[in-house]
Amino acid sequence: MKNLLIVSEYEEIGESLRVMLEDTFMIFSTSYSREALRILKERPIDITIIDTPLRQMDLLQFIREMKNMSPENIPIVLLSTSDETIKEELVENKVYEWTAKPFKRRELIYLIQRAEERVKLIKRAKTLGKEKKESEVKVKEQHTENWSFYNEEDLRRLFYYYQETLRKFSQILTSIFEPEKLFEMIVTTLGEVFEVGKLALLLKDKDKSFYTIRSALRISKDVVREFKIKEGDGIAGWLSKNGQILIKESRDISPAMKEEMELLESEVCIPLFSNGELLGFLSLAKKITGGDFSTSELKLIYMMSSYAALAIQNSYLYNEIIQHKRHLADIMENIPSGVITINNEGKITTMNNSALKILGIDEKTIGEDIQKAGSIIADIMLRTVKEEKIYHRSEVIYPGKNIPLGISAVPLKNKSEVKGALMIFQDLTEIKKLQQRMDKAKEEDLWRELARRIAHEIRNPLVSISTFAQLLPEKIHVRKSTGGDEANFIQDYYTTVLEGVEKLNKVISRLEKFSESSKADLSLGNINSMLKDVVKEFDRELKDRNIQLKRVFSDSVPNSYIDIDQLREAFSNLVRNSLSAMPEGGELEIESIYEADSRQIKITFRDTGKGIEYKDMPQVYSPFFTTEHKGFGLGLPITRKIIEKHGGGINIVSVPKKGTTVTVSIPFTTSKEEVKEGTPETGFFPTAMVKYTRPSLVRNNQAVKEGLSLEEEVANMERRLINEALEKAGGVKVKAAKLLKISRRMLAYKMEKLDIKG
Repeated sequence: MKNLLIVSEYEEIGESLRVMLEDTFMIFSTSYSREALRILKERPIDITIIDTPLRQMDLLQFIREMKNMSPENIPIVLLSTSDETIKEELVENKVYEWTAKPFKRRELIYLIQRAEERVKLIKRAKTLGKEKKESEVKVKEQHTENWSFYNEEDLRRLFYYYQETLRKFSQILTSIFEPEKLFEMIVTTLGEVFEVGKLALLLKDKDKSFYTIRSALRISKDVVREFKIKEGDGIAGWLSKNGQILIKESRDISPAMKEEMELLESEVCIPLFSNGELLGFLSLAKKITGGDFSTSELKLIYMMSSYAALAIQNSYLYNEIIQHKRHLADIMENIPSGVITINNEGKITTMNNSALKILGIDEKTIGEDIQKAGSIIADIMLRTVKEEKIYHRSEVIYPGKNIPLGISAVPLKNKSEVKGALMIFQDLTEIKKLQQRMDKAKEEDLWRELARRIAHEIRNPLVSISTFAQLLPEKIHVRKSTGGDEANFIQDYYTTVLEGVEKLNKVISRLEKFSESSKADLSLGNINSMLKDVVKEFDRELKDRNIQLKRVFSDSVPNSYIDIDQLREAFSNLVRNSLSAMPEGGELEIESIYEADSRQIKITFRDTGKGIEYKDMPQVYSPFFTTEHKGFGLGLPITRKIIEKHGGGINIVSVPKKGTTVTVSIPFTTSKEEVKEGTPETGFFPTAMVKYTRPSLVRNNQAVKEGLSLEEEVANMERRLINEALEKAGGVKVKAAKLLKISRRMLAYKMEKLDIKG
């Protein structure tokens, strides 16, 4: 067991150190510096821990006496101050291990381990040095390279000395990864092993433009701070070019290089190469004995410098990795999204703060089974690992907290083997709220657009009705006063009113068709027959517009279950759009075909009209969008809705000024049960007017007879719908609003306008 001496005037410090270290060291302790020197003289102490301040003796004086008495002993100083001057004085006295109080146990253990390594190296180097000296011949080695002066035993011992020194030095270097600590260890170890008076380690700076001193032994602070050599110049240029040891007494050394070496007080400069590039160099002064370095010593230093260069390069790479890892850790801890990783056994390996916060779980969950993060999270991640399934922007509801999460998950692979899974998720609560606000704003915009369109479509017939209504009393008065016959006026009045009412009825019918959500009324029918009927309706208009019609109806189109009336409406809309696009004439081709492989009936409408501008293409299915000066722009939205009710699809391809091609696909079905309704577009139109059947204003001329205005009739219908909804909902407005498929705010507004008591 190694021996350790504690020198402390404070009992609590001594006792704490004893408890901390007694399992690994034979502990000796004293409160007096003189007693400590006596112990050092009598016993082989490896490490001495010196607590400051020392009252009976100056610290540096005590260390010098201790070194003289026990040169192999390594001191560790516990400082009571962080004064840099004291640290510099300690270095000048070959004390490299210190820490400030209060210290952490881990920090002190690290210092002791470094001291132990140094003790081993010094002892081994001295032992090997003695063996080397015993094997040297009388002729001085520094003046010859003739190996014949050595006998076989001497050569073996010398080789063993080199081998052991290099092995121990490399062990020390590979155990240190922090660059600054590594630089210090290289300098202090070489200084002690080769008994160098002054030594400096110069390395390239961050910009790779200059070589500066990174660690030094007993070199002036001003020199350390100010000295630098430009890359390619002076000593650095010579070492980079020649790749050899530079000796001050060499004949080919330039005056500038000699001046640089004098500033460093250097006798020898050893290059440090890494991947063929001069990483830096070591500057060594004369030995403390005043003697020169032997050739074998220079060779050993050169070999040790190779190990040092490799260790320095590795420390740089290690430091870059650590910095990169810390950078990634900072990103992980600061991003608002939650991040979880698991291994292939389903254990949580990583979970950032956002994940803990969103899921409301404790960091102790890390290392536990993924089930601890919640069943929905566990299910997705385990599927990702076992089935290598990838989730991209999926939405789930996290149970317990009932919050919406947007989730993406991918397997983590090492080549072809799955090592685990990564999940990134985000709390969508605020996004959902924002989306609701946007939907509400969109709904309000649609209401405004609807009101504008209705006002435009209704005002035109109302002008005629209003004009005749205002003239009616005057005409009646004229008739009474003159006894004249106003039958022609009454007939015109009657006809105009009916036409106006019919136009108003069409407006309401179009709105009803767009808003109704009933399923298709299916029956067995043939699409070719229906298309022929649709074309007949436009015979007159085709001739008037000078449009050539081409019909290509395949006989292979089978009978299928369809809603004949709704599809007739859809195809009529498409034909009407084509005719509107060809005011100056053109060609319209309607083709039908049955694709047996996909079991699809396809109907194509091709026209040579003005086409659709590219900027308008994204809006063609939007309600109220139209390039015409009249109409609601509901034709395509209604058509699309009808097609989707049949489980089909619609595709539009258009080239401006060339024409438009519309292709409709309807699944072939042999029974009503086979028809699966598609997913219609939602949010285009407010649903307050859904699911009611408006009686025709023309039928039986009831509106005219009752004297109701359009506004009054619509109000009556709305009043009836709201009352029915309130009755079904038991007076609860929230439920009534859901039944009517409108917002509660809109319901309250309608009730106030219609004077309905809730």
